Amino acid sequence: MASWAVLLALSDFHYSAPAKTISWSPCINKNNFNCFFSVDSGWGIYSQKIKGKSVVINIDVVYGKLILQTLCLGNICPERSRKDVAVRFIAPVVKVGKRVISADLIRKDSLLFIQFPQPIAIENETLQINLTC
Repeated sequence: MASWAVLLALSDFHYSAPAKTISWSPCINKNNFNCFFSVDSGWGIYSQKIKGKSVVINIDVVYGKLILQTLCLGNICPERSRKDVAVRFIAPVVKVGKRVISADLIRKDSLLFIQFPQPIAIENETLQINLTC
């Protein structure tokens, strides 16, 4: 149980099946972060890559199904030269497998919410989100 707590602490992973919400806010290696996740209906790998003004998020559901309406991300802002200037993201490009999915981007303090108009089911495939700021 103690080793699971370390994973949760370093990834700041949270999941709510009733709210269909999942979140990560890595405390380490934010520019190249990968970790395992497990929920009641499946498991997979989360990764985030930040390079320059580009952010790529992948949620690879390896087994089972993940039903999701909101994804909350922390610690994904690229470094900026002026700390007092807020980073503005351009509308995300979101795909589940090869299907393009529409999504809204909501910024609140240091968190970024990606909200889908309807819940999406990710089953044995990858949700990929490309952001540019």
